[in-house]
Amino acid sequence: RVAYWTDNGFFPNSPAVVRAVQEAVAALAEQGAIVDEIAPPKIAEAMFLYTASLAADGSADAERHLRGSKIDHRITQLMLLGRVPNWIRPFVAWLY
Repeated sequence: RVAYWTDNGFFPNSPAVVRAVQEAVAALAEQGAIVDEIAPPKIAEAMFLYTASLAADGSADAERHLRGSKIDHRITQLMLLGRVPNWIRPFVAWLY
């Protein structure tokens, strides 16, 4: 039994990724797997942890890994939040 999704509700996938998932699902079903499309579990918690990991070092590690790459504007915004000084973070969190 295989669960899958093509949209996590936060970052849209490219058409190529959606097509690849759909083709993989079709191939698995053809081989006898039971496939179920589901909503991704605990996406809000996952996004919180992702954002926290970006902010842990002020986004320095993420910037190093992404240097020279095209960066989605939402990732850029998250990385900017990672640079917010620690003493301001509670106020920013309260706003959201």
